[in-house]
Amino acid sequence: MTFTILLKYFSFLPILAICLFFLSPKYSSIKKHLFFLENDFDNNTSHKLLWLLIGIYFLTFGAMSCLRYLSFHSTIADLGSYENRIWQIALNGRFEYLINGHFTPILFVHAFFYKCIPSALTLLLLQTITIALASIPLFYLSSQCLKNNKLSLVIVMIFFLFTAVEFNNLFDFHPDHIFIVLMISCFYFLKTEKKGWFFTFAVLASMVKEPYLLSVAALGLYAMIRYKWYKTGLGLFMISMAIFLIHAKIILPHYFEGINPMIQSKEGSHAYLGNSLTEILKTFFFNPLIIVKSLINLKKVLFVYVLFAPLLFIPIFSPWTLILSLPSFAIPLLSLELQHYAINNQYSASLIPFIFVSFVYGLERIVQNKNNIQQQITTKGLNIKRLKIIVVSVFVVTLHFNVVTSASPISCLFWGNKRDVNPYSFKNYIPTKRDILLKKATRLIPEGMSVSAQNSVFTSQLAKRDIFFVFPEQYKFSDYIILDEKRLKYINNLIDVVIDSNTYDTLLKEIPETHSIIFQKDGIHLFKKHSPLPLSPNSHDFKF
Repeated sequence: MTFTILLKYFSFLPILAICLFFLSPKYSSIKKHLFFLENDFDNNTSHKLLWLLIGIYFLTFGAMSCLRYLSFHSTIADLGSYENRIWQIALNGRFEYLINGHFTPILFVHAFFYKCIPSALTLLLLQTITIALASIPLFYLSSQCLKNNKLSLVIVMIFFLFTAVEFNNLFDFHPDHIFIVLMISCFYFLKTEKKGWFFTFAVLASMVKEPYLLSVAALGLYAMIRYKWYKTGLGLFMISMAIFLIHAKIILPHYFEGINPMIQSKEGSHAYLGNSLTEILKTFFFNPLIIVKSLINLKKVLFVYVLFAPLLFIPIFSPWTLILSLPSFAIPLLSLELQHYAINNQYSASLIPFIFVSFVYGLERIVQNKNNIQQQITTKGLNIKRLKIIVVSVFVVTLHFNVVTSASPISCLFWGNKRDVNPYSFKNYIPTKRDILLKKATRLIPEGMSVSAQNSVFTSQLAKRDIFFVFPEQYKFSDYIILDEKRLKYINNLIDVVIDSNTYDTLLKEIPETHSIIFQKDGIHLFKKHSPLPLSPNSHDFKF
């Protein structure tokens, strides 16, 4: 285990050493090895190349996202649950789905497009193009800071190769991805002193999801302290905190029987800190050992490491922007739930913009003339040679991490052959005859009927209904149950190879007591209820 971790996460060190050896002007001419960075691109050429990179990324990851869905490797949690929310908003006008569970008013934008083309593919493509477009404010921010279009394009390539960015794109659908483009845009507008655009994009960022409200509030304080935008910053801080408190104290308790499930539920991932804001503060100040014990976790350390190591820890050279990510780091690192601090899901979305903005500002600070470090950066004040070496080195290391930790077409994960245990294997992007058979089974379920479906069995047709469960939730009372024994045997949205598989097999044997089999082939089972039974009014198992 230790050797595997060393080989996977630290094997870039000799690569970096070789890179620095050949790039260093001490050993060879910088012009010889970095000739492609010698002359900068003009703005017109830079914009064309930027859009070319965006197009390549969109076509690649848009195709991968769609193929994952078409080959039944997307899941109900969370593509299915979010599509059902958006379907309710777009086609049924049930706007309470913008705030019940998660506070996600931004889904109104997705609902607009979904109403035109009601398909899960619409959501997946919107997610891809939104992440791709985040490169635009990143490019302009980099150009403002580094005064070099070519290097700014390399930074865009680093962004597209970043493991956390790619998993936010490929791991089903979540509104979290919008926070990336909105927050990077906010920093660009801060840099260019455009208050109106800054405030607008920051308010939109506060509409993405309730945990991000704390980051937006921190951004408001940053605008007050760093840029002296007292009215704008204070207004943003007060709006964000007001919404956060209203959601925590009023909205969530309204939908969850008078409690906030994030901290007051015994199953909550942060409940050990206390059952109220007061108790949480007491834990922090009077019992910090609980916090320390939670943080001493190898997987949490690796989570942070994989976020910073590809960028050679350069973001730490911009502490005042990086400190804004503390609320976003606190949520996963203080959680007891493994998926919150795993790199292969959406929980890193709120960290990506702060890390990349800090990376750009860190580069800016590193290459400043030491004698003029407090002055505004100018082209003459930049150490261009040092900057080129650093950016190229970061590109090489990020490329390495992409190969060993991401799910991109050049990654080890993508070329892995173990289809059953590797959902990102290239084999799982190719729809098979069996996938067509499963699609045929789902089409036998009439519209409007309630369904309890296995988490790993999802198609858009299942989400377009009022009553929709993740098996085995309400399975005895659902009109139809659809299962596939040859896919991952989830119990709700969780899976344990031994425990959940045994539970799944036991439940499968009990289903004939309440349902009749109407389709059965190659491990695919579709059941129909014998007679009407009362259904629970709750149609979702919301996750936090």
